[in-house]
Order: sequence, then structure tokens, then C-alpha cells
Amino acid sequence: PVPAAEEGEGDVQGLPRDRPQRRIAQGAPPPRRDPRPHPIRQIERHEDHPSDHDLHGHVHYLWDIVDICQRVYDEATTSTQAHERVIFLGGDHSISIGTVSAIAGDEPDGVLWVDAHADINTPDTSPSGNIHGMSVAVLLGEGPKPLVDIGRPGAKLEPGQLAMVGIPELDPGE
Repeated sequence: PVPAAEEGEGDVQGLPRDRPQRRIAQGAPPPRRDPRPHPIRQIERHEDHPSDHDLHGHVHYLWDIVDICQRVYDEATTSTQAHERVIFLGGDHSISIGTVSAIAGDEPDGVLWVDAHADINTPDTSPSGNIHGMSVAVLLGEGPKPLVDIGRPGAKLEPGQLAMVGIPELDPGE
């Protein structure tokens, strides 16, 4: 079990790790349930509508992920306003849309992106339509508007605020 933090010391946020993207990945094992309580666990499921693809391009589970990222943003903002150190643990990089949006403010911030993928696809360049491959593009202001506008409208990072490590190659559209 994760011990409770002393007041003002910090927080650990557990996020849903059984989103649909994981299940549709080829050969993905069934999701494991973590027995610890998760403050952001109850997420209302949304149905994708054909008109969503006309408005936002080739993306899967847009409204589920918008809902999760907005809740993550709200939790991260609350923690940073309380001057807490917080660690977010989640299933894929789409949650970074909420966490980075919360910490990206008026002062220059930077993000160290450690991954085997650059995650800078857009709905037009993504081979799969999975949002976890679009997270950096969304943070740079490119992608479905409901995701780009999490927290506040527009880009949360400039390219110079981003350092990427561990990326062996880019997808053709990236």
C-alpha cells in the first residue's frame, strides 16, 4: 500500500490503466486491476460518434480521453496550487495532456520525454488513430481541439521546451 503523505508533502495519483487503447493493441494482455483506491477511477464512458471523426479526424475514444485528461488536469492543478509534489502513474502517455497542461504556466517549463516513441502524430498522420501517439503534438497545439484546449486554449509547450530521449525513429508522418 501507498502510505498517506504528510500535509503539504506530496501526493500519488493513480489513474485508470485499462483504457480501450490498451485493449485494442495487438496481443495486449487483459487489464490488471490495482487493489489500491484511485481518486480518478470513476470515468463515464462515452460513445464515439461518426460526426466526431468528421470534426476531429482519425481518433479513437476522444471523449473518454478528454474526460480523463480534464480530471487529471484538475487534480494536478489542485496539487500544484497546494505546493505539493505529485507523481501521476498511468497506463499511457495520453494522461500527459492533463499533467503537463496543469504545470505549464506563465513561467518557462520544460518536459523531458522518455519514450520509445515521439508521440507527435496528429489525426492526419497517425497510422492507428490512438491518442497516446498524439500526446506531444497536442501539447504543442496540434490535434483535436477538445484535447488541445484542456486547461486553457492552445499550445502548452513550445518545441524548445521539450527534450526527447530514447526515440529510435519517428513515424513517417511525425
